[in-house]
Formats: sequence, structure tokens, C-alpha cells
Amino acid sequence: AKLFTGKALSFDGTGDYVDCGDVGANKTLAFWFNPTTDITSSTPYQRLFGFNTTYHGITLGAATGSLEGETLTVLPDATGGSRTATTMDFDAGVWYRVVVVWNATSSYYDIYVNGDLKTDLVTGTANETNWDSFFIGKDNNPSQTKFNGYMSDVQIYSVALSEPDITFDYNNPNHLAIDNPATS
Repeated sequence: AKLFTGKALSFDGTGDYVDCGDVGANKTLAFWFNPTTDITSSTPYQRLFGFNTTYHGITLGAATGSLEGETLTVLPDATGGSRTATTMDFDAGVWYRVVVVWNATSSYYDIYVNGDLKTDLVTGTANETNWDSFFIGKDNNPSQTKFNGYMSDVQIYSVALSEPDITFDYNNPNHLAIDNPATS
């Protein structure tokens, strides 16, 4: 798939971020991102998104020390032990479509990258929560490392997208996932 809009936000890793405020109870977060450095399990972490309280959000690199090999981690809420991660490496200069979806059956978030399920590591369970204090490019702890790269087409859905919707979204970047005629 190709990035549809051709426009992106640029984050410098030090002071750039977007404060979205309280975005409410949501079940899916989708976005394109392009890191400026390779992201592996040994890369110092960078915060892609922050929500709720300090340290909760979506992180690139070695984020928690409690999962082996993590490269993109969802730290969803204040329960303290829940984490979902992928071990997929991300190359600098390449655009990736990531979709993070609440899995009510298993009580954690699934991670899709470029239309494929990539949830490799799960520890604990999470509670579904509101995403208040929602930030793009950082979390709400000023001392945390911010994202260094590009991000585009951030979408927040109040429903959990299905796997066919996520595949449709990746293969049809000029349409929203909710436009999928097979599931709409």
C-alpha cells in the first residue's frame, strides 16, 4: 500500500508533539509512521502516543524491560502489569501502517502492521479505559523520550475494527476502514 495523503507530521524527538486532550473511550487506533532510525529490540525507546497517566501509551524500541525482544509496545492502563508487543523490526525511512485494536475476548490490545496481525508478546490483562490526556509523539511525562520520525493519517475509532476491516484499510489507504463494503 502507498501512503495516501502524502502529507505527514514531522517529529524531532525533542519538543514536537500534538496534545489532543480527552478523546474518550476508544477501541482502535490506526496510523502510518516512518522512523528516522532503525527500530530493534535494543533501540532506546521513543514514545509514539501517550494516554491516561504517565507511562501509558504506545512505545517504539526497548520500552519496559519486562518483555524480551519488544519493538512496539502498548502499555494500556494503570493495572501495572499489562503489555502487548510485537518483535518486528522497523527500518528507518520506511512507512508502516499500524493498527492497535482492543481485544475484548482476551482483554488486551492486538497489534497489526501493514495489515497483518503481529502481536507476539502479551503479559497480563488490561482494562478498557478512556484515553484522556491523549498525545501524539510523546506521553504526559515531560522527561520521557519523544518520537523521532514522521506520522500521518492518525485515526481513532470508537469500535474495534475487524481483521477484514484492517486488511481493507491497508489495501485501500484512500478509504476509511469503515467504508469496507464487506463489513459495513
